[in-house]
Amino acid sequence: MTDEELRFATAGGCARGCADDSDGGSPVARARARLRDLAVQLRDDVAWLADPRTQALFGTTANLLVELDRAFAEVDARAAASAWSG
Repeated sequence: MTDEELRFATAGGCARGCADDSDGGSPVARARARLRDLAVQLRDDVAWLADPRTQALFGTTANLLVELDRAFAEVDARAAASAWSG
């Protein structure tokens, strides 16, 4: 997922700064919003880092968070499909 796609996905759910529990969404939706927010923050912070190893760590962590977001989305989709099927 590109940075732009990540920002778009984040804006569609919980935009930056609203990762608290007051949004009323499901626990999965709140967790996904936090994962996306942190991934965007890490990618934005890479530009401020001088050490290439730290930049790589931030980038790798952001990628991992994106994959966790996808895993949460799959679990949520399966739960929704299961609820519809009976």
